[in-house]
Amino acid sequence: MDGLNKRGVYQFAAGLRKLKIRVKKVRGVKDESSPLIRLADAIAGFLRDYIEGQKYAKEFYQKALERKVIKEI
Repeated sequence: MDGLNKRGVYQFAAGLRKLKIRVKKVRGVKDESSPLIRLADAIAGFLRDYIEGQKYAKEFYQKALERKVIKEI
């Protein structure tokens, strides 16, 4: 999880467990420490823009669905 301290990690893991999501390991890392974290952060930002109704995101979201780059669940 992006930028969580130890207490935040514990609280986040507890929240996932309340949602009945099995958790093996949750850890906090900085954005710049991992390419995978940077990718996840970018995707999350894009999806936030889509949900907020930004025009560019709507167009790219539809293209990504059509090309099966993403899947709506």
